[in-house]
Amino acid sequence: VRFTEKPDPETARRFFESGRYLWNAGIFVFRGGRLLDLLTEHEPEVAAGLDAIAAADTDTDSDSDGDGPAELEALYAGLKSISIDHAVMERCADLVTLTLDAGWSDLGSWEALAEVLAANDPGNVERGDVLALDGDGNLLMAESGSIAALGVSDLVIVQTGDAVLVVPRSRSQEVKTLVEELRRRGRDDLL
Repeated sequence: VRFTEKPDPETARRFFESGRYLWNAGIFVFRGGRLLDLLTEHEPEVAAGLDAIAAADTDTDSDSDGDGPAELEALYAGLKSISIDHAVMERCADLVTLTLDAGWSDLGSWEALAEVLAANDPGNVERGDVLALDGDGNLLMAESGSIAALGVSDLVIVQTGDAVLVVPRSRSQEVKTLVEELRRRGRDDLL
C-alpha cells in the first residue's frame, strides 16, 4: 500500500508487532528501461545526468586525449545524491512486493563484511599482504602495500591507494562521520 523509509522506533515497533508489514531489504528488480522511465518521471535531472554519462561513456571509447574518465567523474559528481528509495520507491504507484527468505545480509559496513568472509584460526579476516600477530577479530585488507598488526583486536584496518582506515569493528557504521569530516576539510582526494 505504501513505502515508509526508516520509520521512527515506535512506528517500526508497531509495524513489526502487527505482522502486517514487510521489511524492505533494499532489493529492487526493474527492467532497465522501466527504471529510467521512472527516473525521468520523478527525478528528471538525475535521468538527464545518467543520459549525459551514457553519451560521454560512448564518446570516450574513441577519445584519445585521455579526458574520458575525468569527464565521467565530473558528470557523476554533478548528479543529485538521492537514494532509489526516495527517488522512485516512495513515489511509484504500481509496486509489487514479494517475500523472500534468502539468508540475505546487508554488507553496508566493514563489520558486516567481516561477518561473511572466512576468518583464520585466531578469528582475523585477512585479504592482501597482511600480518597479524597476537590479536583476533580483526578485518585486515591491503589493496597495495602491506599491513602489520601486533596485539590488537576487533579492529578494521583497510589500506587502499594512499589512504589507511583504522576503526574499531563495533564503530564501523560510523565511517560516514570520517567521510563528512574529510569533505569539510576539502580532502575529497581521499574519498
